[in-house]
Amino acid sequence: MTASVKVRAHAATIDIVDSRTPPADRREGGGSIVVPNEVYVDGVPLYLPRGSQISMDIGGVMESAVEVTMTFFVRRVRVGYADELDGPPGELPDVAMPEQDSDQAPGGEPSA
Repeated sequence: MTASVKVRAHAATIDIVDSRTPPADRREGGGSIVVPNEVYVDGVPLYLPRGSQISMDIGGVMESAVEVTMTFFVRRVRVGYADELDGPPGELPDVAMPEQDSDQAPGGEPSA
């Protein structure tokens, strides 16, 4: 039997990160440009397809809200009536995640 974790609705925390961070004294001119290569949602790294774009709309739906649109890889997508899904909506299976190579960034790119 697989245990599961109940997840309640909440506003997500999204970290869009350039892990090739230059030293603070080199963050001027070209060194001030952030080129993200890692994305985390609620602390979980996501795999993004090569060349995918992330867009942000500040003040879109609500004046103080930020909307983020991105494409990322998923393991499973469930669409249907709540009573037809293979488990309650919002409940995630307790699945062991494979170990990641230490020389590979969460986005699947080799670390610099």
